[in-house]
Amino acid sequence: MVAKPPRPPPLGGQGGAREFPVAETYERVTKEGTSAGAVPRRAVTSSDGVWELALAGLGILALFLPTYYDLARTVWTDPHEAHGPFIIAIAVAAGVARWRAFLQARGSAPIAGTCALIGGLLIYVLGRSQEFLVLETGSQLPVVAGVILLLKGWQGLRVYWFAVAFLFFSIVWPGWLIDKLTVPLKQAATNITVNSLYALGYPIASTGVEIQIGQYRLLVADACSGLNTMISLLSIGILFLYMIRRTNWLWNAAIILAMPFIAFFANVVRVMALTLITYHFGNRAGQSFLHDFTGVFLFAVALGLVFLLDFAIEKIVELFGRGRANRGAAS
Repeated sequence: MVAKPPRPPPLGGQGGAREFPVAETYERVTKEGTSAGAVPRRAVTSSDGVWELALAGLGILALFLPTYYDLARTVWTDPHEAHGPFIIAIAVAAGVARWRAFLQARGSAPIAGTCALIGGLLIYVLGRSQEFLVLETGSQLPVVAGVILLLKGWQGLRVYWFAVAFLFFSIVWPGWLIDKLTVPLKQAATNITVNSLYALGYPIASTGVEIQIGQYRLLVADACSGLNTMISLLSIGILFLYMIRRTNWLWNAAIILAMPFIAFFANVVRVMALTLITYHFGNRAGQSFLHDFTGVFLFAVALGLVFLLDFAIEKIVELFGRGRANRGAAS
């Protein structure tokens, strides 16, 4: 009788086939790759969609290039509208700075993106054909937002929200709207200046927005209304808040709401300063380089007040936080 070789034990020990743990199987596939018969998935890199994003950017630029060319020859030559190209440049720089985060976003919003893009294009055509600059320049927002939604959906729009929203400051508003806003601001600046200097004993009076102090008459022009200072201060202040990346929306809202009042205060101080310069040194001194210098200087002061307000709020928040921590430790 020939002895039979011993039977090998079952793979599973005492009963049945051997079971591989899921973690072990995943580890083997990961380490062995194609040698184990597994087809590894291609890792998602930041280069995915670069060409689509670049072509979309070039398409938007080609669409609005005639508008920018016309603005460079007309509106942007006005010192009060000279901030327009800088606003667009900052928006583009903000988009370039976050292109990697944008390409890592997933999803698409074809319906919302198509509606926004078509609506923006219709607004652009209407504004371009009728030479209505507020529509022509305002169409940048829906067009850019629509392209972003088509490419990366709402996640992409969350990444590029600042670049899109910042374009709001590049809109060229109609003259009748500017007049409606500047007239009450000029009147308020005139009244505060006259009442303040009259209380200090100066021979001053006003008729509308015309100030008479001594033998001199001064007209508070549109440039002295403070509207341009408000727009410039708001744009720079919002850029500052975006760069420091503060997540407390209540904090950010407090600073944004305070900016128009700070700008108006700085403008009133400018009107007072020019009035006093004219009274003490003559009309030629009031219309000299001091006229523009006071505007630049007081804008810098207003910007400094914004930073000072941010610093004060930070200290108040730290103080309240420290007080809550002390009360919690005491209890």
